[in-house]
Order: sequence, then structure tokens, then C-alpha cells
Amino acid sequence: MNSSWTYDTPNTVDYSRAWTTTVNSEMGIVETKPGDESMGYQDLVVGRQRGSTSSTYTTEDCTDLDDPRAYTMPCVDGWAYQLMEYDWENGGGKPLGQDTTTKLVAWGSPYGWLGASSYSNFDDSAKLSGTGDRSYATFIVLGPRCRYQGAACTGDGDVALTVRSVDALAQATLSSFTTGALATSAPAGPGATQSKALVNGYNDTYAAYYLVPAGGKVAFEFTPAAGAPVDRPIFVLSGVTPTKLPVITVGGSPVTVNTGAADSGAFVSYRSDARELWITLNQTVGSAVSIAIAPM
Repeated sequence: MNSSWTYDTPNTVDYSRAWTTTVNSEMGIVETKPGDESMGYQDLVVGRQRGSTSSTYTTEDCTDLDDPRAYTMPCVDGWAYQLMEYDWENGGGKPLGQDTTTKLVAWGSPYGWLGASSYSNFDDSAKLSGTGDRSYATFIVLGPRCRYQGAACTGDGDVALTVRSVDALAQATLSSFTTGALATSAPAGPGATQSKALVNGYNDTYAAYYLVPAGGKVAFEFTPAAGAPVDRPIFVLSGVTPTKLPVITVGGSPVTVNTGAADSGAFVSYRSDARELWITLNQTVGSAVSIAIAPM
């Protein structure tokens, strides 16, 4: 608990992350919706540690959390997302300077998010309603903490890559429809009766773009944001009953579909109960490209 820390890197995607010092591995939870201020426990965030580092921040007084000890890390009871901090809970007997071998990564929301008529959001900038259908979605990430070339760490681990991926998904635009259109709303979550608005057709419940076909087909331009390539985007066509695999073209050229090989140009599956055709484009899209999905 006397380790140094940083909390001054701007970000739009909520995530928690933990790693081990013994091998090159990490784990994390990454939310699929950027800019969500309704998740995370905010007690020690607003006007306190956020934007600071341990070298610029005065050691926290944790007495208001029934913890009279002084240590470098934020107070045990105030972390935005729970990790293994409760190993050092006051009265537990674990020395503040001792390492932990606990493997824990968790998620959470402010008090009142589930069921309260009103609660404060993560940065305390607004009051939100906790009533009605409640839902959020995350990626559970397991992988290397760093990518190496020889002995040098030259690339990010999987949590950082997933955070960037979510940012890219939300920033991309779908436009210039010659056939079909973007879906503008979707259920608020699995089994929800209430709906939520979609921006650019992006449904964060499934990290996919929802489309409304015309005559069973869509044709549009997919444009990633500058410097934010989208890896293997998923497109969902609603209200269809396919009888065969669709013909898919990217940039005017057809791609292979469901060949059974890992390098198939696209992977297609059908959810019959919802009449949804799911299409994963098996490539990284770094610039604007036309995409067409022909009648089925």
C-alpha cells in the first residue's frame, strides 16, 4: 500500500486492470460504452486523486473511512473499482508494505444505480435515475501485459488494446446508405422491455453495429475515425429470414464467407429467435470503405 500510483491519464472508456510481476500476464474488465459516467464508485474520485499522481498528491486522510493509518495508495474503502485492496483492510493484520498474491478484478457502480429514484454519477456532475431496465456490458480480458521484441517491451497489453478498440468502435461512422439504413434504437439490454437510442447504429450491449435492411440487403460506407482502425467489426441485420449465405463485398470486391478457415473474409451466423443476421468482417478497417451485403 506504499506503492506509487498515477491517475492523470485522460480516458473515455471505463476499465479496471491488474497484473502480476512474476510473469507477463494481466487481466481486466473493459466497458463497451465510452463516456459512461454511471459506472464506478466515486467516493475518492471527485476533486481528489483524479488528475494526480502519488508524487503530487498529499497522502489521503482515511479517518473518515474508519482507517487511521497513513499509506501512499488511495484509501482502501474508496477505490473506483475493487481490485485486491481489501487484503489490507484496517484490522486485517496484513502489513502495508507486504505484497499480495490475490488475483481479483471487479466491477461496480455508484450507490443507487440499481433501483434508486436518483443517484450521483461517477464524476458527481449530475443526478441520474436508477429506475427501469438496468444494463451494461463489458469485455473480460485475459492476456499479456506487454508485447516484447527481445527483452524490450514495445507494445501494449490486451487491456490497453481493448480500451482502444472500444474507442474506435464508438467513433466510426456508417453513412451514404444506398440500400437500408441505420437502426436508431435497440432494447436497453438483454430481455429489456425499454429501449435506448443508438448513435451510428452502435449497440454497446453487443459491441456491434445494428442495421435495418431493405429487401434483405444493405449498402453503405464505413469510416473509422482518424488513427482509430476498427478490428473485425460486427454488423447485425435485423428482421431478416435468410435462405442462404449472403454475398458480401468490401470496396467493391467480394469476400469469402464461412469457408471454415480462420482467414475467411467474413463469418456469418443467424439468430432465428430475433431474426438477426450477424456478420463479422474478418479484417481491420483503417480507412473509409464501401460495404454491401446482398439479398439472401
